[in-house]
Amino acid sequence: NTLKIFYLRVSRRLSGNCDLIFNTEFTSRDSRTSISQEDAGLDLRQGFFGTGFIIPIELKREVVKISPRIKVGDLTAYFTTTAAKRPSNPIYGLSYVKSLRLEVAYEKGTKTWHFRSSKDFQLSFLISGTLSPEIRTRFTAKKNFYGFGLGFSPK
Repeated sequence: NTLKIFYLRVSRRLSGNCDLIFNTEFTSRDSRTSISQEDAGLDLRQGFFGTGFIIPIELKREVVKISPRIKVGDLTAYFTTTAAKRPSNPIYGLSYVKSLRLEVAYEKGTKTWHFRSSKDFQLSFLISGTLSPEIRTRFTAKKNFYGFGLGFSPK
């Protein structure tokens, strides 16, 4: 009984300090695939500071997530919480971006560790843009998850 999760993310830079993102999560189990979550995101940044917002398409299902961050050089520290009367347990994260992208995060409520690594490759044959393969892992006391991703940003 294998669970497969697929993500489709489409983003558009609206200005030098603002991106708009649409996310769809597909879940597949026993050869049945369904949409399990859809949301929109807004990412704002100015200098060392930034804030991301994740807004569910169906507001009755979830609450808005807020993720403030600070960037110093190649390091970015952030935390993610919900905009609710009783905020959820936050996720604390640290990322390093140079030629290799590394990220580690800890989800306090579920005691889950998340690790992600990716590297960008510039393509100039057939189609030009940036190809970004990614490895994701998630560890809990009872379960481990390993995933692979492939991103593409056209020029």
